[in-house]
Amino acid sequence: MIDKQFEGEMSLDSLKTIAIQLCDVCGSEGNELILKIQEYINSNYHDPNLCLTKISDEFGISENYFSYLFKKEVSENFSTYLERLRMAKAKEMILESDTSLSVLYQYLGYNNAASFRRVFKKNFGISPKEMRDKVNAKQQI
Repeated sequence: MIDKQFEGEMSLDSLKTIAIQLCDVCGSEGNELILKIQEYINSNYHDPNLCLTKISDEFGISENYFSYLFKKEVSENFSTYLERLRMAKAKEMILESDTSLSVLYQYLGYNNAASFRRVFKKNFGISPKEMRDKVNAKQQI
């Protein structure tokens, strides 16, 4: 079908039709790829070097394609997904362990404590220390 459409002049409509058909063919493969990528992210969220480039290289796809496909399949961009995952793990660790906050940010893949505290406060409305203090206060009652 594509070869026939290349005979003569190609219109924008026929190029659009071809593109849509190719997307439909590749659609199921994209979903499987994103599931593998999510599994990789969930296993490696603590890596401070985890980024769009690293994942693209790991899976042999372009950064643009990864970004597009991730947003399409997961309904949020990669950086938002990674931050949400790290913050969920941070909250879990603060509530359920006595891991030092000075160690916690490094474990979660943040390069410095200040950026970790800023993101944590943005997500939960309080600092990690304030959350830890509340947990400790409840345990003493």
